[in-house]
Amino acid sequence: TTEVQIDANGDGIKDASIALRIDFAHLVETAPGSNILQITSFEDVTRPNLLNWQPRDATGVETDVDLVLRYDENMLPGTGVIEIRRTATGSLLETIDVNSTRVRFVSEGGTSIVTIDLANTLNVTTDYYVNFPEGAFTDIAGNAALGIAGTTTYGFTTKLGTWGTIVDFDNDPPSTYMERLRDFDGHDL
Repeated sequence: TTEVQIDANGDGIKDASIALRIDFAHLVETAPGSNILQITSFEDVTRPNLLNWQPRDATGVETDVDLVLRYDENMLPGTGVIEIRRTATGSLLETIDVNSTRVRFVSEGGTSIVTIDLANTLNVTTDYYVNFPEGAFTDIAGNAALGIAGTTTYGFTTKLGTWGTIVDFDNDPPSTYMERLRDFDGHDL
């Protein structure tokens, strides 16, 4: 593997680099004696990097949020599923196949934004985490991106709920009945 440094603006400072596995039979001198080589073909062996994700270590996250990943190159679905779990219990809220229509890929300036649309509305005031395996996403050359595992790497907390009010219309003593408490979004409290 050879690292090729790129000076995109000609200031003599490396602006980017890429690791290439070059078969020297694919290097051709552009003109005899020029010492300028042209690569006629190459194989991309560089693993794509996850630059950031949202929501990330956030609190007050909306309950209808989309998950968003940004990679350093154009991405495609690989194989596997994305899991969204409740942190307190580890219980599975949702599983999304990376090849489903709920996972969208948009290329933007040499990077890729992956948006994951959750089918379920999240509960208020709840900690969640997201996991997906290595190879769930790949670059266009087929290089697998690393996955995310564990409860703390990609975690967030949803917003506080809006609390409802119990009105006792029949003046029964509280010990003779039990009300089911719900917030204004209809979630059990």
